[in-house]
Amino acid sequence: MITEFPWKERWLNGSEYEIIIRNYQDYSEKFSFQILTDHPTFIYTTPAHGLMYFLKENTLRDLGFPRVKGLKKRFKWKKMNFVTALPKHKPKVQYLVATGRLASVCYRMHIVILDKKFPLLCHMLKIQNHFKSGVGIPSRKHFKESLVVKSEEKETNDDNDENIDTKQQKIPRTIHPLMQEAIMYTLAPFRLPFGDATMFFNNYQYQ
Repeated sequence: MITEFPWKERWLNGSEYEIIIRNYQDYSEKFSFQILTDHPTFIYTTPAHGLMYFLKENTLRDLGFPRVKGLKKRFKWKKMNFVTALPKHKPKVQYLVATGRLASVCYRMHIVILDKKFPLLCHMLKIQNHFKSGVGIPSRKHFKESLVVKSEEKETNDDNDENIDTKQQKIPRTIHPLMQEAIMYTLAPFRLPFGDATMFFNNYQYQ
């Protein structure tokens, strides 16, 4: 049974990538994942969110994005040479990351290897740069940046709070309704001039 993982919604985990690569011929037939020897040229002009394809006769070290004769590349792709195990403990696969950019538009690709017996798997997703609505997923980098910003805002607020002279602020004391009525009765206009009663009540609140 061939499982349709949510590769258009998120990056897959190590086990999911492993299943697809081990059964690459079945996935190619069912989901039309191409089996190629080089990157398809349209990733340089019109890359697609959720794109998956296989590359035979390639290794992570040697794979690149060379010039294509007669093609003007709109998207500039660049790969990182750092290889990551997935998962980190008892890894199933390894992958490296490549990024394609055109102005503010950004696509990211995981290039995944199981072992030399199987082709590489290329998995592409569009990345949101500013958490705008629409197709795309936030990158891990932007999650981290968001956490840093929130932390800095908290530190700034804490600094501002320290500069406030709390002695200058008088917070009204909460008075039970029955106590309030008793005070108002005691200080009623027929017992005390209204101005004096108001002043006494206000002073009591801030004691």
